[in-house]
Amino acid sequence: MAKNGEEKKSFLSAVGNAVSKVGEMGVKAGDAIKDFAESETAGKITDSVKNGAKAAADGVAKGAKFAAEGVSTGAHKAAESIKANAEENAKKKEEKKALQEEIKAELEAEKARKKADVTDESNHTVIEAKKSKMRFLIPEGYEKLKPVKTGDPRVDKAKEKFFYRKSVSTCDSVVVLFDTSAEESMNFDGKQEVIDGIHQSMSDQQGLICVESGKTKRGYQYIYSIVKTLMGDFGGVSYYVRMNIGSGDNIYELQGTFMEARNTGIRATIGHELAHRAGLCEFSSFDGWFEDPYDPEYKNGIQMNLSERAGLDGLFPADPLSQAREFVNAILFDELMEYTEDEGPTSIFKEKDELQDSERNEQDEIARKEKEKEMLLPAFEKGEKCKRSRYTVEVK
Repeated sequence: MAKNGEEKKSFLSAVGNAVSKVGEMGVKAGDAIKDFAESETAGKITDSVKNGAKAAADGVAKGAKFAAEGVSTGAHKAAESIKANAEENAKKKEEKKALQEEIKAELEAEKARKKADVTDESNHTVIEAKKSKMRFLIPEGYEKLKPVKTGDPRVDKAKEKFFYRKSVSTCDSVVVLFDTSAEESMNFDGKQEVIDGIHQSMSDQQGLICVESGKTKRGYQYIYSIVKTLMGDFGGVSYYVRMNIGSGDNIYELQGTFMEARNTGIRATIGHELAHRAGLCEFSSFDGWFEDPYDPEYKNGIQMNLSERAGLDGLFPADPLSQAREFVNAILFDELMEYTEDEGPTSIFKEKDELQDSERNEQDEIARKEKEKEMLLPAFEKGEKCKRSRYTVEVK
């Protein structure tokens, strides 16, 4: 704005100088007219000079008027543009503040729930199958339900079945564990076969999160998959877990649906900002945001996004994907998540809020961003390895 003001002053000064020079020319012309006033020719010249001087003065006056009006219009438009930008920036700050408040409220609600309901490690459940004597650890907070008809023949005909449900601030979960046969189970050694089958069968509203296989802490074979589905009219995302666990001839299947509820989109919104800060995607676009975990060339459906990486689960403990992985981790490794004060979305804003941008010089800001990038990148590493604080339960 200072530069524009100087340009306007210079322009108006030039116009004033032009008017002054025309005045001088008028005075000189007047002297000439007086010298020739006694002759007829001089009279004609006098009239001509007078008319010319008047026309020139009128032209300069009009030009000065138009220039002044142009400067005034430009200044008005510039002022409007500055006002609009200021209003837009203020709006963005208010939206960010509102989001932070919402996240803070969500975190406090989750902490209160944990404190009230599941602070004691004894709140977890251990299932023992009657026939096989296989044991399964169920995470904290799950309520056991009476078996019901599901419409799935494999579940309804099972001799042993266990139903559980859980509801937290942003997730509703329903899980069923039942006995099955080798013919109806996934192939424990067929990880790529399962990946290919999911790729071929997914709809345009689905995306593959993971397929993993191996042995549990107690030596059971396992294979499982997690697939996400956009819930359409309901809004949000749901994650479906299918797992088979085997010991000898005994095979069980776990089916779990973990649905985003109430406050939706928090993980994706904050995850996108974090991925941008880590230099993994553009803030104004989705370049680098979506990618299938096993085939970068696979573009069908809604591929896994960066916010769904396992390293971010600790920031969003009540998110449905975090809840799904929590259940999987309990079944496979006899581990339960430990909620700590450092977990939760608000922790990512702490450093930025401590300093105002105006207090940082350019060099300090560059160094801060590089440090932040270095700290964030490990959270976006590929793979399903749990990075949350957890403890092991001795399941005898």
